Amino acid sequence: MTDGSADFVFSASTGDFEHIDRILKIGGVAAVRWSRNPSETFTPPANYRTAYVGRVGSVAVLAMRKSFASGRGLRLRRLLSMPVAKKEALSGLEGALLEPPEPGRRGWQRRARYLPELTRDELDGYPRRVFVEVAGAGEAGSGAAWFEQNYPRKGRAFDVIRVEVMEKENKETDEASLAEWLERNVKEEEYVVVKAEASAVEEAVAEGAIGLVDELFLECDHQLKRETRGGRRAYWECLALYGKLRDAGVAVHQWWSF
Repeated sequence: MTDGSADFVFSASTGDFEHIDRILKIGGVAAVRWSRNPSETFTPPANYRTAYVGRVGSVAVLAMRKSFASGRGLRLRRLLSMPVAKKEALSGLEGALLEPPEPGRRGWQRRARYLPELTRDELDGYPRRVFVEVAGAGEAGSGAAWFEQNYPRKGRAFDVIRVEVMEKENKETDEASLAEWLERNVKEEEYVVVKAEASAVEEAVAEGAIGLVDELFLECDHQLKRETRGGRRAYWECLALYGKLRDAGVAVHQWWSF
């Protein structure tokens, strides 16, 4: 089959996903047999957005839509141009919690190892530093106050901005997605910290804008069995998104709203 010509590909294994990616066109869908065996874990590439997770008969299936070509579309953040030693500092990030903390327990916040501390960056070499809290229309946010009190700003001034976004399928206004907002309002040479919910982050990954984020606080509360924007999300899906962000070079931390 000609490269980039297939609208749909089904595979019984994720082992040869490189081949699937090569023949699938942008906008096409790849469906793969999904294994929850820890030894066979698979993280969808940054240029794919999850479209369906479920069962077809007795087979667990993961379907993904290809958003852009591999190696293209990802805007590079400033950190990716730093020396290798600084990139390697990302390996010092705290690991993801394999089980979510119980409501009311805030010890998870003390685990965070922040990017300026890992890279020994004094944050003085940027034309602008910004903290962006992403929330749904009408939702209260708690990130700005937390950021002012806890983030190691090294005495540098940050623009603190609240961005209201709406799911594409529910849009009836001109509110931008996180991806659109980043593309319009920040530059690669700026230092950008974002707190956002998983569905907004997935869209930014799919559209290649996540590369404009230096450090991300990822809110993925669906595992707590409550309805949120985008519906209910299993905890393993939160971990898969976390892994995808780490693979894209984003300094990502888990965040819970309690």
